[in-house]
This record gives sequence, C-alpha cells and structure tokens, in this order.
Amino acid sequence: MNIVVWFVSAAMALAAPAAEKRADLGGNWALVPDRSEMEQVAPGIRNLHIDAGPITVVEDAPPPLPDPSPAGFMSSLRLEITQTGDRIRIVRRFTLDGERRTVTQEFAFDGGRCLNLASDGRGEYASRTEWKKGKLLTAGIQSISTGHGRVEHNVQEEFSLSRDRRTLTVKTLIATPEGLVKLKQVFIRDRGP
Repeated sequence: MNIVVWFVSAAMALAAPAAEKRADLGGNWALVPDRSEMEQVAPGIRNLHIDAGPITVVEDAPPPLPDPSPAGFMSSLRLEITQTGDRIRIVRRFTLDGERRTVTQEFAFDGGRCLNLASDGRGEYASRTEWKKGKLLTAGIQSISTGHGRVEHNVQEEFSLSRDRRTLTVKTLIATPEGLVKLKQVFIRDRGP
C-alpha cells in the first residue's frame, strides 16, 4: 500500500508543474546612473532571432533609438511598480529631449499576450511575460510607425531583485535594424517621485 501511495504522489508531482517563485517587485524605484550601462553592438544585424521572433523591417528604418545615457533618458528614470497575484503594473517616469514623460505598462502572469505602449514611449509593445528562477521576463516586439514607414524591434527585459530587496536590476536587450542595444539599469528603493 505504501508503494502505491508513493508512486501516485511521485506521478502527481511530475505531472503538475511546480509554481514558479515570484519575487515581489512592488515599490518605488530610482535609477542609479553610475551603476547603469548601455552598449550598442554590431550595426547592421538583420536576422537576429530572440524569443519573440525575427526582426522585420517593413520600409526604411527610422532613426536610431534615443541614447539612454546618464546625461539623457536614464538620469531621471523612476519606476513605480504595483504587483498583484496575477499581474504587474510598471509606471516609468523619465525626461527625454527635455520633455517629462510617463509610460504605463501592465503585464499578466498567465502567459497571455499583452499590448502596451513601449517603455520608451515610441510605438506599441506586444509581449508575453513569465517568471523564471525568481526573475520577471518579458519578451516581445516593439512596433514603431514613422514618416519613413514601420519597423519592428525585438525586445527582452529581465527584472531581478537583490537578496536584501533594496536593489532592482533591469536588463534590456533590443534588436534593431541598426544593431543590438544592451541596457543594464540599476535602481534603488525610493520614497516616490
């Protein structure tokens, strides 16, 4: 009898996937520019594949992405994150080209497709979200329409929390017709804007 109980328990454990551990990313976060980095790699990449699919250029490519360097976009970036059991809401407040902007994104944890404004405010971001090893991962396509036509960028973001829960690191990989952009943004807990 004990062998049967053990066998049924083991079979159920294998059949039911274990719930993925989810860190609580909620709170207000301020960027630390000195600990953040940006790298542009290999201009001209056209067929790079990321989880979301290949890059598709519909017409002429738009100008390069804005430079998120400490002197510009990154210097005033703040995140306000609200997390519930089935979704997360991320509000990004930043200054770009001298103009204050706010971008709000909401991602569901059920693996379904989410459509948001892109994190830089340019175009739409169609993505899917999952938790992997305690990190929140989003992967999708940013579609941008310009006077030159429409272009799609593959975007992946990884949100991870430090053990002491005081530091949030966001790693972003953007595949564009101009090449690959890698961002590492480090945030510390903040009392708010």
